[in-house]
Amino acid sequence: MSFSPRRRLQLISLALGATLVLAVTPIAAQASVKDPTTKSVLKATLKAMAKVSGVHIYVTSKTGTQSSVVVVDIGANYGEETIQSGKNSVKIVVTPTDAFLSGSPTGLTTIMGLTAAEQKKVGTRSVVMKSGTTPYTSFHSNLTTSVLKGIMRRPRARSTRSAATVPRTIN
Repeated sequence: MSFSPRRRLQLISLALGATLVLAVTPIAAQASVKDPTTKSVLKATLKAMAKVSGVHIYVTSKTGTQSSVVVVDIGANYGEETIQSGKNSVKIVVTPTDAFLSGSPTGLTTIMGLTAAEQKKVGTRSVVMKSGTTPYTSFHSNLTTSVLKGIMRRPRARSTRSAATVPRTIN
């Protein structure tokens, strides 16, 4: 089965969100809560998250013969995500001042949705997005602890969205 780049990002985002909830919930479950409810576990999880500096996530999946690995490190002001799907790969790094996108030629086109012409301009370099721009804000909100708090406050997903907006102007 093959997925479009947008659908693949949606599935990765959904898997990331589910993994975060499952990974962080045991921390909250250690808190002493009598007759726990979903709300009380989520509240305890948010409280526990306030005490850690970051989260490391490793997700693997397989569709047919295609294996994919997503590794994410999320902190308060820094985030890094690496996606490897067959020969396709991308890396996103977010700092307080910039976001960087790099990857294999096929990773940039199939995973991130760049056109062949845009990928050719990027080459082996990184796309740099300055703080305050729409693409930076999108990456920052999806790769820092703010995404965790958002997921924990909205445990029922109604739909999925792609993880980030890629800039369309590449110099």
